[in-house]
Amino acid sequence: MNIVERALRKLRRFVYSAYFNFRVLPLYQAVKMPFCCHVWPTISGYRGTVKFDCPKIKRYMVQLGNQRTPILPQRSLVWTNRGTIVFKGKSHIGHHTLIQVRKNGYLEFGNQVGLNSGCRIVCQQKIIFRSKVRASWDCQFYDTNFHPLIDMLTNKQIRMCSPIVIGENVWIGHNVIISKGVKLASGIIVSSGSVVKGIFRTPNCIISGNPAVKVGEGYRAEFPDF
Repeated sequence: MNIVERALRKLRRFVYSAYFNFRVLPLYQAVKMPFCCHVWPTISGYRGTVKFDCPKIKRYMVQLGNQRTPILPQRSLVWTNRGTIVFKGKSHIGHHTLIQVRKNGYLEFGNQVGLNSGCRIVCQQKIIFRSKVRASWDCQFYDTNFHPLIDMLTNKQIRMCSPIVIGENVWIGHNVIISKGVKLASGIIVSSGSVVKGIFRTPNCIISGNPAVKVGEGYRAEFPDF
């Protein structure tokens, strides 16, 4: 890559980032440029709340679209926020990712959270990623069924939403689906292609399958800091 190409890439990144920061943040935060956009961000007309619960807001502390994989198209990041999104430190979120927080929803990213390309997050109630959560490409996190279901025996509506909590140092392989109500203890490793439902309280174990079950214990994933 020659000097001109590098300069154009930096200029393009600055334009994308400035557009995103000033669209989703109040002016006093936007001027600090905490978001760095490597792809063009598609932003809905809604403007929910974005908070930074960390000692200091740093320039480009949240990277959007920098995590890339050649198996997915290099498309924009889709951002729809009608609720509250909280960042507790640095985060890396890949390109071709959907983040949708519905009215009154709460989405939290702990420090050192990394989501690879093609992840989809739909938060109607609450989704929490604790510190150092890492997820591979094409993972889905949905805290809702999207549509109401009726129990035909009792004629009562099944609860449509339930919070998701992903513990610290959790590693999630590619093509994993995290369903509503999932709670994962710290250090869990989720095998690729798994469909996770329910609560897993054993730390440092491996879960796998559809639905996912515990298949091993005594393992730990190691990732360098950003």
